[in-house]
Amino acid sequence: MDDKLHNKAAEFPKVDGPPRIMSIVSTTLSWIPRFMRRSLMVYLNKPTQRLVDVYDALQEDPYTIEEVETDRIWRVAYEVEDQLIMGGQLKGFIDINTEKGRAGIIEEAEKIGLASTAYEDIEHYKSTKSIRSSKDKSESLKAGTISMNMFVVKLLSGDVLLYSPVHVHNHSSLSKYLEGLGPVKWIVIGSSYHTLCLPSVLGTFPDAAVVGATDAETKLNAVSALRRGKLDFDLTKPADEVALRSSLDREGVSAHYIRGDIMTQAIWLRAHNTLLEVDNLYGHHKNCSCLMHDNNSPLFTNPMYWNRRLLLWAFSSRGVTDPDYGLGLYRFWMMDPARMA
Repeated sequence: MDDKLHNKAAEFPKVDGPPRIMSIVSTTLSWIPRFMRRSLMVYLNKPTQRLVDVYDALQEDPYTIEEVETDRIWRVAYEVEDQLIMGGQLKGFIDINTEKGRAGIIEEAEKIGLASTAYEDIEHYKSTKSIRSSKDKSESLKAGTISMNMFVVKLLSGDVLLYSPVHVHNHSSLSKYLEGLGPVKWIVIGSSYHTLCLPSVLGTFPDAAVVGATDAETKLNAVSALRRGKLDFDLTKPADEVALRSSLDREGVSAHYIRGDIMTQAIWLRAHNTLLEVDNLYGHHKNCSCLMHDNNSPLFTNPMYWNRRLLLWAFSSRGVTDPDYGLGLYRFWMMDPARMA
C-alpha cells in the first residue's frame, strides 16, 4: 500500500457519516488481541445458512446463464433475497429514511439523468415498509431481489472450474447445464468474505479441488464444510501458489492472491482471455462503460430492479465514498491489518 492509501486506512476512526457503525466496530476490534479477534470474526461470520433464493420461496428458476467467452466461460446470475435494502443492512452505510440519505442517492442519479427514476424508487421503498418488517420471505422476494454472480470455466482438459460458486439446486437448470459441460474438478473461492453458499456447493461437488485463502478455510471448518479438513490450495501460502500454478497452467487458467486486502483475501482468476475478480473492482467511476453506466441496461430500465438501483446510487454517494479515489470508505478499512486481521 502506498503512503497516501495507508494514511487513508489509518484515518478511518475519524470518519463521520453513514458508515460510522462499521467504523466503530472496526475500532473496537483493533483493541482486542489478534488471536481473540480472529476467533471472534470467524464465529460471527461462519457460513451457517445460505441466503433464501427465488426457488426456495417462489419456486421460480433462480439462475440466468450467459456466455462470456465462446465455449469457455459462462456467467451465472443467481437471484436471492435482498438483505441490504429489504433486510435493512444498508442502514450501516446510508439510511434511505433520512433526508440526507435520500439526497445522496438523488445526487448520484442526477449524474446520469435519472433523478426522476430515483424519486420513484425511493417512493417504492417507502411502500414496502410493512413487507420489510415481515418474516414472510416470499413477499420480500416478490418486492425485490439482488443477483449474485458465479463464473463457470471450461478447462482445456474438458473439466469444469467454478469461480465464486453459488448454491446449485438438485435437478435445476444450472445442475443440468453443469452436467452437460463436464465434471466439476475445481472450486475457486474468489473472496473469503462471501462463503454462505460454499457448504452446500462443497457437498454437491465433494471431489473437487478447493482453492482459497486462510480465512475461508477457517470459516468453512467452523461448520465442518471442508471434507478433507483443509483447502487443497491456500494461496496465502507461497508454496501452495507454486503448486497450483503447475496444475492450472496447462488448463489455460491461473489464480492470483491479492495481498493487502485483509478482510476479503481476494483471489483473481485469469481464465483463457478473461480476468475474473470479486470484491476489488467497483464500476461506478464516471468513465466506466460497464453495465452500471449503460442507461439502456435492464438495471436502469426495468422497474423490478428499483432496489438494485438504490444500492448502486447509495454506495457511490457522498458520505459512503472517498472524495479522492471514488472508492467506498470501508475498502480502506479493509486494507488496515491493525483493524481487520
